[in-house]
Amino acid sequence: MQKYGSSSKQLSLTGSHLTDGITLSLSGAGKAQFYVSPSKVNAANANGTHTVTVSYSPYANGMHTAQLTISSEGAEPLTVSLTGECADQYDIRWWVNGEEHYDGDPTQTVINGGRVSVLPVAPAPCPENGETFAGWSEQWLPEQTPLRPNDLFTSAQDAPLVNKDANYNAVFTEKNGQGTDLYSTLCGEKHTATDLPVDVTSDAAARKVLINGRLYILVNGKKYNVTGSPAE
Repeated sequence: MQKYGSSSKQLSLTGSHLTDGITLSLSGAGKAQFYVSPSKVNAANANGTHTVTVSYSPYANGMHTAQLTISSEGAEPLTVSLTGECADQYDIRWWVNGEEHYDGDPTQTVINGGRVSVLPVAPAPCPENGETFAGWSEQWLPEQTPLRPNDLFTSAQDAPLVNKDANYNAVFTEKNGQGTDLYSTLCGEKHTATDLPVDVTSDAAARKVLINGRLYILVNGKKYNVTGSPAE
């Protein structure tokens, strides 16, 4: 998801013994990605200190360079090199049992090639099943599995590099009768057809579905929220 923004820097410019106005002009391959304001200072105000704002407003990814030339008639021009880099920014969404989870103000956007820097507060597992919170994963595991997610992480340092919009699901684990760890993104089978009202649970065709990152129960083509109420 491309989201190009802009950033600005202020430069302090001091003129002395100038008899003409000051012109600020951009040149170079990346000049269209930069903007300078003001671009002119009239002769009456040329001497003294001025604040100049240089903005970087890219419309394409990559590294961009340009030159800012400051000139005045009868004075030696001054050239300043400008460099900016633009990368895609991606959305991060955190999920616990099919519901969005933002406790702890976690990272919600990441620049391409970076990692999340803040993880949410770890969700509480379902204690009656002897579960523990195992970490976060992009995998959706509606059924318990002994296969540990390869991308499971519990710290920002171990989080995967981001190169797309990402959904991170809370993963819970418990041991079966043989002592094998079982992993699932549904705590204690929290969202199953048995959680729905009687008129829904009586239908054997009820099944869990994930639509646009959100969990629903589908019964004969009719969509319900996990609480059992009809979904819009």
